[in-house]
Formats: sequence, structure tokens, C-alpha cells
Amino acid sequence: QTITGPELAALDPSAHGLIVDVRENAEVAGGVIEGALHVSLAEFLADPARYLASDLPAPAVLICEAGVRATRASDAAALAGIETMVLTGGMAAWRAAGLPVTGFTGNEAVGA
Repeated sequence: QTITGPELAALDPSAHGLIVDVRENAEVAGGVIEGALHVSLAEFLADPARYLASDLPAPAVLICEAGVRATRASDAAALAGIETMVLTGGMAAWRAAGLPVTGFTGNEAVGA
């Protein structure tokens, strides 16, 4: 399941689950989607259930730079019984659409 940047930006935050950014530290230094939790792909793949519960009220949205790593993370989550969505085109498409990013301050959720 996928979601575009404009679709995600238009949703009330309660209409989607947690946003998880699986890019590497150097990549998130350039900005993240407000409220996103940063977890490297390797950490996420090791134990998706550590970061996402299977009973979330809405699917989590997984993001990376272009969508490939987020798709890998989504596949791993599915094997753990966790429903997710992947941001189509990743952060590259998000920025190209002129959607807002915020500064990265650490592994915690940003701006939430």
C-alpha cells in the first residue's frame, strides 16, 4: 500500500499511523517530515515490532529517500503482521512537491 506526499500532507495526523523514516543519519540531517520517528533501516529490519505495534489504529507510513528502503521495511513489517504504507517517491518526491520539512534533532519523533 502506498501514499503520495500530497495525500499524506492533507491527512489529519490521526488519520494515519506513526511516520517512520528509515534513512541513515546523514540523510535525515537535511530534514524530515514533522512528527517522524527516525530509525535506520538496519535497526528496523532487525525488529519491526520494536517500533510498530500490530494494533495501531491506522497503518504506519514508512519513508526513505526514494521508496526502495521503505518498501523493504514495509515487507519486514508485513511478515511481523504489521500493516504499513510507503511514501511514494520518498523524501525526494516530498521535497519536489514543495512539502514542508523540519530540522532533525535526534532519534525521537520530530515536532511531535
